[in-house]
Amino acid sequence: MTIIEQRGGVGHDRLGELMDLVVARVAGHVIPGTGRRYELLHADTDSEAWLIAWPNGTGLAMHDHRGSSALIHVVSGELRERHPAGDGFTTRSLVAGERYALAADHVHEVLNIEAPEAVSIHFYSPRLGDLGFHEDGDVGHEILDRA
Repeated sequence: MTIIEQRGGVGHDRLGELMDLVVARVAGHVIPGTGRRYELLHADTDSEAWLIAWPNGTGLAMHDHRGSSALIHVVSGELRERHPAGDGFTTRSLVAGERYALAADHVHEVLNIEAPEAVSIHFYSPRLGDLGFHEDGDVGHEILDRA
């Protein structure tokens, strides 16, 4: 049994099924406003999904999801994810059309350093409460939010 099932959430397979439904529903949807912004797309007792718009130069500082597993689908643009690996950090590009599964203990930062605006959908299970922010002296805090 995985951590996500022990906490009453759903597994990555079920999150993938829910993601398929949400991706089809939000095609072409735009979140009004400027800056990094987000909109709740789905919530039930075991999971929730958020649509997040990331203008160039915005991001979210090093954080965890307080024991929730995540599935990220990049709708448009590209995001850079940086996370601890061994004694340092590793980075990867999260690109449009792809999905990325994150374990319940995953810690990372997410930045848009390339696209004019990136849009992504983030599914969490169990439902996301607070984010747990981590101190990271190697982060460009001038482009990061903590909300």
